[in-house]
Amino acid sequence: MSGKTYGDLVNMKITPFVLPYHIHGFQMTQIIPYMQDLCVADSSKCYMDQYAELSFKNLGWITQATDKSETQFEAEWAKTVAKEYSLPEQDILDLWSSKDTHDSNWRVREFWKYGASVGVSGAPVGFVNGVKLDEWPASKSEWISLIGTLIP
Repeated sequence: MSGKTYGDLVNMKITPFVLPYHIHGFQMTQIIPYMQDLCVADSSKCYMDQYAELSFKNLGWITQATDKSETQFEAEWAKTVAKEYSLPEQDILDLWSSKDTHDSNWRVREFWKYGASVGVSGAPVGFVNGVKLDEWPASKSEWISLIGTLIP
C-alpha cells in the first residue's frame, strides 16, 4: 500500500439512472450520450461533470415544470444547455427526434436496464465489488473509511 493513492486502488464507474417519476428526467438524461460522444471526439469537450452540475443547479425549476409539455421543456432545456457549452441548439433538439445520431433514447434505456438489473431503485446508490451498499457514504472521509476496511 505504501506509495499508492486511492486512484491506484479504486476503479469507479458512474452510470446514469433515470428515475421514472422525475418529471423531464428522461429528456435530461438523453443529453448524456451526446456529451459522451463529444468527449470521445474531442477531449477538450468533456462536459459530463459540468452537465451534472448544470442539471442540479436547474433542478428547482425543472421539478416545478409540471405545466410544460415534453416539447416545451425540450426547447427550453436545449437553449439552456446550448448556451452553457456553446453548442449548436439544433444538435440538442435533434436528440429528441428521429434525427438523433447518438442513439440517445436507446442508450438511456440501456443505462436504466443496467441499473434496474443490479437493484437500483433510487439515487444515490453505490456498489463495492458488486455488492450494493446499505448506506451511501456522504463524505470523502466516509468513503476513505469504507475503502480502508476493504483493503488488506
